[in-house]
Amino acid sequence: MNRSLTRALRRTAVYRLYDAEQRLLYVGVTSTPTTRWASHARSKPWWGEVARFALEWHDHEPGALSAERAAIQAERPTYNMQHNATCPPRLEDRAYLAPYERVAMDLRAAIVAGAYGVGTRVPGITQLGKRYGVSEMTAHRALKLLTEEGLIEPRRGVGLFVLERDGWDAIVIPVGRPENVARKLIQCLSREDLLAVKNALDAELMRTN
Repeated sequence: MNRSLTRALRRTAVYRLYDAEQRLLYVGVTSTPTTRWASHARSKPWWGEVARFALEWHDHEPGALSAERAAIQAERPTYNMQHNATCPPRLEDRAYLAPYERVAMDLRAAIVAGAYGVGTRVPGITQLGKRYGVSEMTAHRALKLLTEEGLIEPRRGVGLFVLERDGWDAIVIPVGRPENVARKLIQCLSREDLLAVKNALDAELMRTN
C-alpha cells in the first residue's frame, strides 16, 4: 500500500481550540494531537489564548477534512484562513499599506461581511495587538481610523461597538489631490479590486482620448 493511501485511510481527528471564554479560536485536523499542539505552540502567535481543546475522531482523513471545512464555514473560528470567508487575510499579504491601515482594512472587511453585527463589540486595543502581532499604538490607530469612518463608536468604560450600516459601501473621495484618492482606494479595496479599477480607468481613458 503506497504512502498516500495509507495516510488517507488512517484515523484522523477534527480538533477545536477554545479560549477561556469559550470562543472558538481554531479548527484543524490531525492524527497526532500532541505533535500538532507542539507545532502550534512554536508557530502560532495566538497559542497563548488557548484554554481547552475538543477532539472529534473520524475513520479516515478525507472524512475529517470534509468535516473540518464544514466546521470552519459554519462556526467561523477566529484564526482560520482557509475556508473562512469572514476571516481576514494575513497582514503580510498587504505589505503596501502601513501596519495600522492593514489592521483597519481587515477589521473593516470583517464588519462589512457580518462577522460583527450592528451593536456588537469589536476587539479592543489589547486583543487586536495580540491577534495581529502589532503594538498597542498600531491597534489604537487602526480603531481610530474606523471610528473616524463611522463604522464603530466608543462607549466609555465598555468598549467599541459597530454602528448602523447605512452608507458602508460608499467611499469618500478627496478632490484635487490625486495621491490622496489613490491612498483612500488602497485603504478600502483589495488588490484584486484595485487592479479591476485600474483596468476600468485605462479602458475609459482610451475611450475618451
